[in-house]
Amino acid sequence: MVAEKKNSKLDRLNAIADPLEAARQMHQDWLTHGIDFVNLYVEDVEGDWLENWDEDEEDLETEENGNLAVEKFEKTTLGFLKSDDPVAVKVRDKLKEKSLVEIVAELEKAMMVEGGDRRLFAVKNILVGSSGNGYLRSGNAADENDDEIEMLELAEDLLDKLVEIL
Repeated sequence: MVAEKKNSKLDRLNAIADPLEAARQMHQDWLTHGIDFVNLYVEDVEGDWLENWDEDEEDLETEENGNLAVEKFEKTTLGFLKSDDPVAVKVRDKLKEKSLVEIVAELEKAMMVEGGDRRLFAVKNILVGSSGNGYLRSGNAADENDDEIEMLELAEDLLDKLVEIL
């Protein structure tokens, strides 16, 4: 028991030794090189990295956590579509010939579309695509306009819900 505690303390000390040594080395480089020490730690000091800071962080998160983000999207969206939320009920009713997994996959692709209006129409196309070749056809122009507006409103509600839960 005593040996385990000693090993545990030693393991914790060893775990922080490398980061502590790296911090000491950075401090020593700062003292040695002054402000130019940044050149040792930043690849493109003179570049536009500061202007693109947010983009770089998003890209890095996507690269490192891409699978986790996809899994989170799938899990939360699937949970939402299974819920009794009125929007989820309408979507399930509209896309009843598709499995929930298929719907989630299509929504994932739509959410990757850049631009608010383009994303909205991508979601609307998923909903409209369930009725054949992508167009609603009732024979009556007024009914078609009403159906189009209804689909657009449902797509907007669905997009709002997805953004909210994510």
